Amino acid sequence: MTHEQTTLDVPDRAPQLARSTACAVFVEGPVRGVFELPAGATIALGRSRSSEIQIDDTAVSRLHATLVWDGKTRVTVTDHGSRNGTHIGGRRITGEAFASHNDVVHVGPSSFVLLVPTGEVRTAGVGTMAHTLLVAERAAQCDLNVLILGETGVGKEVLAHRIHDASPRAKGPFVALHCGAIAETLAESTLFGHEKGAFTGADARREGVLEAANGGTVFLDEVGELRTSNQVRLLRALEERTVVRVGGTKPVPVDVRVIAATHRNLDRAAVEGSFRRDLLYRLDVLRIEIPPLRARTDELADLARVLLADIAPQKKLADDALTSLTHYAFPGNIRELRNVLARAATMVDGDVVDRETLDGLLPKGAARGDGPLRGRVGDTERQAIEEALAATGGNQTHAAARLGISRRGLIYKMERYGLKRRA
Repeated sequence: MTHEQTTLDVPDRAPQLARSTACAVFVEGPVRGVFELPAGATIALGRSRSSEIQIDDTAVSRLHATLVWDGKTRVTVTDHGSRNGTHIGGRRITGEAFASHNDVVHVGPSSFVLLVPTGEVRTAGVGTMAHTLLVAERAAQCDLNVLILGETGVGKEVLAHRIHDASPRAKGPFVALHCGAIAETLAESTLFGHEKGAFTGADARREGVLEAANGGTVFLDEVGELRTSNQVRLLRALEERTVVRVGGTKPVPVDVRVIAATHRNLDRAAVEGSFRRDLLYRLDVLRIEIPPLRARTDELADLARVLLADIAPQKKLADDALTSLTHYAFPGNIRELRNVLARAATMVDGDVVDRETLDGLLPKGAARGDGPLRGRVGDTERQAIEEALAATGGNQTHAAARLGISRRGLIYKMERYGLKRRA
């Protein structure tokens, strides 16, 4: 078996993004996701169920290889006498060998891209927006598909654009499509394009969004709204990296990275049969969950100032106005916050938005607190953890990767919600 060497051209990262104290291991193949490798820790790769990353393939030995990061610039890759070998790039190794940032390790049908932290190291708290931006930064450094989850209004498209702009595809197009806003009769043409005369009104050949995004990124917002028939065609296009326009017969090659987003629970939809499981696996290579605004109170003040400066640069927020904002749950998230600030900037007399103005605009009886709202938030998080554990057979490393948090963070949350750890 031979392997071609894969190289990712990694651009400079925005300095405000959080750095990690762990090496990131991006996995493509039968197992997909991102795994954290803290300094001195070991990740075992193999067919055995005890492996941190289990690869159920006959080409893989029970204990095939291990990865250990030295905390600086090198990852020690050890092949444990496997029959088919471990490769770094296109070179088969014997015993121990060293890999560094952006190297690709091949084990059987799986590829592992190593992303070693560089520059200043800062810790991103688990479950915070800083942690979300950290995962997004790592996602920008590779070409794997991304699934962004989050409530309506949290900024999923903004994050998708940020990933694209920081990626090697930044010079290519970014094409966005809201899957829930297209008519069913036009969905196929919108995704894949059409030939002239393909249907009534098709007076010219037109590219679909996948073809228009060639060389760049296509953002499929609310992908969970796609009908099953279009899910089948989308899966085929992603697998074959070609599209066939409506009314055409010739496959057209496309080179796109897909970033999909939804507020729906696609794991549950796949179980219920309304969303194809094979398409979910194709889209859900790297999963990023954006926390709702009510869980990001520490950054609410800064975010409100930034939004107001964009809406009305001459206006300022009074300190007591910020206090009023932190006592509201914002079920509409950032979109609602922006709308409230826009109304306040229009209605206030003078250049200072005070608490009295905001209190008159915020809905009554929807304050933040320890009541039913907080309980519902906790229930949602607990349910997401339970579903991730069920989908991965109780494997905490895999479940943490699906949730976009560290394994240590997952264990903390399991203990918090009284969920039993696997023996």
